Amino acid sequence: LPMRLTVDEQVFGGLIAKVERDTKYHVEFANQKSQQHTITVFDFPALVRSDVIVTPPEYTKLPAKETKNTQKVTALEGSKIAWKIKVNKPLTKADPFSPHLTAAELFGEDKTVIEFKPSATDPTLLEATMPAEKTQKYRLHLVDESERANKNPPWFTVTVQSNQLAKIEVVFPKRDLQVSSIQ
Repeated sequence: LPMRLTVDEQVFGGLIAKVERDTKYHVEFANQKSQQHTITVFDFPALVRSDVIVTPPEYTKLPAKETKNTQKVTALEGSKIAWKIKVNKPLTKADPFSPHLTAAELFGEDKTVIEFKPSATDPTLLEATMPAEKTQKYRLHLVDESERANKNPPWFTVTVQSNQLAKIEVVFPKRDLQVSSIQ
């Protein structure tokens, strides 16, 4: 790539529009070559998609319900919520003392933490389960092996519907305007 003089006409510069993979380069000038330099590229960890399976409490006798590609879930109190999220790259450490994730967690507004574990078959598929106890928002925090965090942690919303007492309403007679002798 040719280099041009900058505005102050003392420094030469050039622009590489897009770098897609690691590469090495050097600068040539007046029949000379600079030392070789290295450009290393990386991706920040990011959420690709998230699926959820809600298993209602046994007493409801309702089947489990799977919702694809969502960050919002509504569940009955006492349900089990199983998240499956797909990330853009594996988040496992090469550290022999800690072979698990560097960090993949839902961090709640009340400071509760739900940790994700990688799937046995796919390191980019992360799984976590949580009980449906209260309505709350969570941020998804991802950190890779080089301690780079996801740029804009997405919000996950869990809405919990509590088991309410039945409301009994008299339908008939609504208003008896004539008083009988028994009344």
